[in-house]
Order: sequence, then C-alpha cells, then structure tokens
Amino acid sequence: MDPIKARGTEIAKRHLKTEPPVRSDAVAAQPDQYVSQQTESGPVDTRVREQRPEKVPGKKQSPEQPKTAGPTPTPATNQTALLMEQPESSIAVEPAGKTLAQIAAEVTEPKVASKPAPLKQPPLSTGRRAGILRRLGHGFLKFLTSDPLQPFQRDLSAINKLEKNISSLKTPEQFQAKTAEFKQRLADGETLGDIRTEAYAVARQAAQVSLGMKPYDCQVLGALAMDDGHIAEMRTGEGKTLTAVMPLYLNALAGKGANLVTVNDTLASRDAAEMTPAFNLLGMSVGTVLEGMKKDEKRAGYAADITYTTDRTLGFDYLRDITAKNPEQKVQREPFFALIDEVDEVLIDEARSPLIISATGESYQDEYKVMNEVVGALKAGSDYYLDRKRHSVWLSDSGMARVENMLGRRALEIELQSDPTPQRRQEISDEFSRRDRLDKTIDAEQEAFQTYQDTRKEKPGLVARWRGAEWDEEVLETDRESMETARAAREAEAGELPYDLFSDENSHRVRFLYAALKANALFDRDKDYTVTGGKVEIVDENKGRTSEGRRYNDGVHQAIEAKEGVAVGDEQKAIASITYPNLFKRYPRLSGMSGTAKTSEHEF
Repeated sequence: MDPIKARGTEIAKRHLKTEPPVRSDAVAAQPDQYVSQQTESGPVDTRVREQRPEKVPGKKQSPEQPKTAGPTPTPATNQTALLMEQPESSIAVEPAGKTLAQIAAEVTEPKVASKPAPLKQPPLSTGRRAGILRRLGHGFLKFLTSDPLQPFQRDLSAINKLEKNISSLKTPEQFQAKTAEFKQRLADGETLGDIRTEAYAVARQAAQVSLGMKPYDCQVLGALAMDDGHIAEMRTGEGKTLTAVMPLYLNALAGKGANLVTVNDTLASRDAAEMTPAFNLLGMSVGTVLEGMKKDEKRAGYAADITYTTDRTLGFDYLRDITAKNPEQKVQREPFFALIDEVDEVLIDEARSPLIISATGESYQDEYKVMNEVVGALKAGSDYYLDRKRHSVWLSDSGMARVENMLGRRALEIELQSDPTPQRRQEISDEFSRRDRLDKTIDAEQEAFQTYQDTRKEKPGLVARWRGAEWDEEVLETDRESMETARAAREAEAGELPYDLFSDENSHRVRFLYAALKANALFDRDKDYTVTGGKVEIVDENKGRTSEGRRYNDGVHQAIEAKEGVAVGDEQKAIASITYPNLFKRYPRLSGMSGTAKTSEHEF
C-alpha cells in the first residue's frame, strides 16, 4: 500500500474511535446569547447556532454524544478568554458518519479536501468592551496607551510643518524681525503657549544657521516637555545644551529673563560661549554670572535676556540681595524662568545643605585649641563612640569624666603659673596626685566594662560546654559586679575633685568640646576637606571639588582649623540662609534636565 495512504488510514481509524469534540465556542452557540450589530439597514442577529452532522437518508443516526470532550461552557462575560485562546478542536471538526475510505481520501488528498471555515467570535460591543476594561482597571489601559511625550507630538508636527517657510530665514535681520514680531504679539495679549510652535521653529532654524546643528525631533520633544514644567532625561552626548536653546529663547521673549542654572562655573562658561551665536542671531543678549565677579558685572549678567550661572552663585546673590541695606546694592531682578541642568543633583543631592551668609563675630581661638588637645588624648571605643553612617559621635560616662579631669588639671596649671602662695602650691600638688589616681580609676572602669562586654558577646568555650550554661551566667555576673565596683570607685574619686563642665561657669565650653570631637572623629583631611595656603577648604561630596568660601557651621570649621594647626577664624553669625528647593520655588516657570532623572522620579 502507498505509505501516504497507509498513514491517512491510520489517522482515520484513530479519528473514528474518538468522540467528536464539541466546539470551544459553545458559549456563542447558546440560543439566548448573542451580540447585536448595528448596520446601515438595522440591527442584525449575529447569534451563532450549533452545527450538527447532516442526516444521511436510510441510515440510522447515532445518538448525540454528550458534550464532555470540549471545554466547559463559559459565561458570556468571559468571552475575552475565548478571543485570546482557542483549542485546536475548534478549528476543524469532522462530522460523524463518514466511511473509512472517505476520511482516508480527505487526509491523503489535501487539495480536494474541504474543511469548514473556523467560526469567528462575535465582536465585543462597546458596552461589553468597557466592562472588561473596568475589570482590568484603568492602570492596564494606561499601560497600553500611555506615552509621556504623546501630548507634545502635535506640537512637534506643527513645528515640522513650519520648517518649509522658516527655512527661508538666513540673515540676522530676518531672525530679529521674527523676534520683534513675537514680542509684539505677546504685548497684544497672546501667551507664550500661543507662539511656542513658531518660536521653537525659529530657534531651531537659528541653531542650524549659526551653529550648523539642527535639533533632532527627539530634542524638540524634550524642549517642549521642559517648557511645560517637566524634567527631561537626556544623557551626556544627547545634546542637552542645544536642546535648552528653544525653551530659553521662548521664555526670554517675555522680557523677564531666562536663567540656565548649572552646577559649576566651567559648565556655565562653556555652555554660554557655545550658544551665544544662536541667541545673538535671534537678537537676544547673553550674560554669564560666576563666582568672584564684581557687583556691576553680576548686575549686567542678570539683566541680559538669557543668563548662564550656577546654583551656588544664584543662591548667594539672592541672600545678599535680601540683606542689602538699599536697592542699589542688589544685582538680581525678579525671577521668572529657570532651567536647571543636573536637576537631580541640585534639588535632591544638595536639598538639605542650606546656603548661609554670616557676619564675623567674637573670636574663641584659645577655646578651640584647648579642646583640640583634650579630644586628641581620648580613645575611640572607650572614651567616645562614633557612628559614621549617621555622622554622629558621643562621649561615654567614663570619657566625660576623663575630659573633666583634664580640664581640671589645666585649670590647676594656669593657677600655678600665677605664682600662688607656698600653701596653695602644696594644695595644687596634692590635687595633681588625686587626678593621676582618677585617671587610673577611669582606666580600670573601662577595662572592666570591656571585659563584661566581651563575656556577653563571646561564644561558650570548652569549659562552658563541659560545665553547662550555669558557668556562663556565673562568669557574666562576676564581670558585671567588677564593672559596677570600678564605676563606683571612679564616681567617688571624681566627686572629690571640683570641676563640673556643666556648671553655670563652664557650660559655655560644651559646644567647643563637641565641635572638636566632631572635627577629630568624623572629618578626614583630603576626603572631607583640604588645607591649601593655610586655609581649610571644604570638598563638595557631590561635585568632587573644593568650594571656595564655604565653611562648616556650629564651630566645626574652627575646630578643624585648630586640628590642622592653621589660623582659627572668628565665629560666624548666620544672617540669612536658604535651601535650593526653596530658592527655586520662587520661579513661576521652572523646568530641568538631567542624564539620570528617571531614577529619582519618585523623589521629584
């Protein structure tokens, strides 16, 4: 026998032994479930009826098989599941009653075989489709359809359509005429939003003519988003500097100034130099405001149509303006629009570091030097403890006793230099001896405390396993009693020596002590600060460079100066301060760009 026919016969035999499967679209075949489709001629009944095998005259029909081979009927509300997945049995179902030869012929001769077309599911009505979306939730619909840049696609299309006419602009006179036209339209009552597409098209053309660089569509979309108050993520090399030209030009047309704020003077100078030809072609003035400039230079920079500056310069100039005695000393004008470069660094990384301007106060050089000597004699882990993660440090009880003992000894040395009477000299000598004994008592207490802590933390040894847990408890109790005895001895010894750091006479020295403790324990040279030319300069942890003029507050800077052996500066009294988030809240129109903004989206 032909192998193809033999294979067809074998398939046909297996087919006859199997009960005819029920279609998986049985739900649609139920007589009371249908979908009404509206057409031009009226509603049409699209219910799907069940197909039955044809009756063969003269033959007895086999009883109808129970519908168990197919899937369980599904309620009409779950028809979406049927749309997504259908078993193979619903694709082609052979009617019962065919002969073996007929089935074999159909299998082996596919060209003449006719398969019934698969039944199509009735389309979902609008109401049913809405019901499914309600069950899935609006978040699913947003996931399918949302595009953060979709609202700006229409503006982009409008800008591209204007390109044919705008491309005729070539000369400065033509571009400046368009700038004058935009300003007049704003004066006549139009808004920045009304002229945005045209202004962006003109700025795009100006960049191409003056710089030889035409912003791509993706850059235009980013510029549209930024003008709308969004933060655009644009990585290094994707043209942030060029993208900024469009929103800066548009907002400068209002005549109230547009500021581009970056993180250092180098970037501000570079970006201003690169983009000035485009702005000059448009008839816009460009100013640069950097640290170290004179007031007249800064005032001229802020008065320009477009100003490039840094976050630090902008903040300190604002603080100086609000503390100025008369308006003539101010350099800034009222804020209007700011575009922040590296916005996550400015508004998040440095959000809790306030900008402070201060005035010179009293000098406490001697206090800082004394406390630096005292703290230098303390031991970490016994006299004081530190937590670098939380940037905190604190004295232990025995450490505070040692500090008071050293300060008491220093007071005796000062008194001894004043040439006291022989009797007082003897008294001072005796007190020196008692303070020496107190030092030894403090050492004994700290040693007993460390032994107790070690016993609590160490694992049981061989002897402990042999004698059992009772031995551990016995040793721990013995160590605890030794620690308490040593503490009582230290307190008794210290009580006889008259020096209390927290008395009314000495309490003002506490802040110098803790400033020295922080300077020695928490701040490291060449990591947190550098010493250059006899001055302590802070290293900005976000920028990786020193910040000239910045000083630590709460006396820490003076304590570091005492630690490094340079001239200790005078006390600084804060006059005004502000954080970057509060500084930029003053701007009615604010936007930003960064290469890593998406990772900080929830914080923004």
